[in-house]
Amino acid sequence: MESCFSYLKADIKRCIHGKEFWVGNLCCFLILYFSGLSYIKYEVSVWSLLNIVTATMPFLLLLSFASMTYSDCFCADVENKYVQQMLIRGKLWSYVLAKTIVIQISTMLTVFISTVAYIFYLRVKLPWFYEGEKEELGLHRYTSMADMPFLYVIAEILKFAVLAGILGILAAYISLYIRNRLLLLTVPLMVYYFAMYYTGGLKGDFVIFRMELVYIPFCGDLIWEYAYQSYLWAMAIAAILAVVLNIAIIKKIRKDLGER
Repeated sequence: MESCFSYLKADIKRCIHGKEFWVGNLCCFLILYFSGLSYIKYEVSVWSLLNIVTATMPFLLLLSFASMTYSDCFCADVENKYVQQMLIRGKLWSYVLAKTIVIQISTMLTVFISTVAYIFYLRVKLPWFYEGEKEELGLHRYTSMADMPFLYVIAEILKFAVLAGILGILAAYISLYIRNRLLLLTVPLMVYYFAMYYTGGLKGDFVIFRMELVYIPFCGDLIWEYAYQSYLWAMAIAAILAVVLNIAIIKKIRKDLGER
């Protein structure tokens, strides 16, 4: 466990000091900014504009730009032949776990920081609601939106950020097979679309597995009665996928080292 914390500390420093983390944050903010720019001239509120922006294609680009922060860490270590040197300090599982934790956190932070910055930008110009919108939320099962709009929006964005983190780890796993950093940027978006395509037709009891209803902001109320159910389900799926991906990465690296 001590070696895991040592790896974790080194990876956090490497991520924060890397330009990719800050470029990723800037790109995500600019995506949000330009996605909603044409709507600000109309009579919209923060709530309605966020609903519009999160339903657009550009919003999904956050998945790709957020993953650029640290998803290439395994690829970079292999290219620079750092893996064997790093494993001298500790066990393989510690090395992999530390990197996947930093990928998850850095990707989530990129989505979170850029979105919160965008919300503050909108709040300077727009009200949370216009007159009549709160009444419209009477049809919305997450009535906490009317009382605590900022906390509600943050919780919804965090769900999407968790998805971005998992797709970032998946991109890191694929980088062990395809060592092309530019191609890795497309992996989260492609995987999301495949998942949405194959789960989009699910109905009945299986509708809870539809990707867009689980992770896209403001869609959870379509399948869950209470807000906390939506969040717990999204986190449970993410936790299972994270464990599976960690095991897959460990097996792939162990196989590569054995072949050498």
